[in-house]
Amino acid sequence: IEAAEGQFDHYDRDKYGNSSEIGGCIRKQWYSKNQPDEGEEQDWGYAHRGTAGEEYMVNRLREANVPMQFTGEEQLGLRDEERRLSATPDGLVWDTDNDDGWIAVEFKTIDPRVNRAYLPKAEHVTQVQLGAAMMTEMGDDLHELGGRPIKSCKVVYMCASNFSDVTEFDVP
Repeated sequence: IEAAEGQFDHYDRDKYGNSSEIGGCIRKQWYSKNQPDEGEEQDWGYAHRGTAGEEYMVNRLREANVPMQFTGEEQLGLRDEERRLSATPDGLVWDTDNDDGWIAVEFKTIDPRVNRAYLPKAEHVTQVQLGAAMMTEMGDDLHELGGRPIKSCKVVYMCASNFSDVTEFDVP
């Protein structure tokens, strides 16, 4: 597994099964990699919303002096050539409650009308687990971890209409 400087560009991602796609529909995955040249222009509003939400959550954690690695502009783009997988984890947050390891996090924004009984989404759980597994497999190559393990994961949802409405789910 290799870490790239920063995130993948769109074209490199097409060569890998990405952690954000793996848990989703296989047809959608194929189409995203083999789109015809013609077609309707896509509305990237949801992607912009997610980027803004992630930036907001990372900034809030920084302001609270929560130790973090590989967040925001320092995100890692990971790829596994053997398995043809890639991941861009949202980062690691130090477990300030137990002070004994890192928590891999995946930040998501949600529409306020979402039925939260169906959260966390299975594809988001897979996404954070795959990113954590790939970072763990890199082991000593990630010197910033200071020899401390990634002990668990969290999927963190922020309501796009109320940034103070945050729901966290622990993921093994």
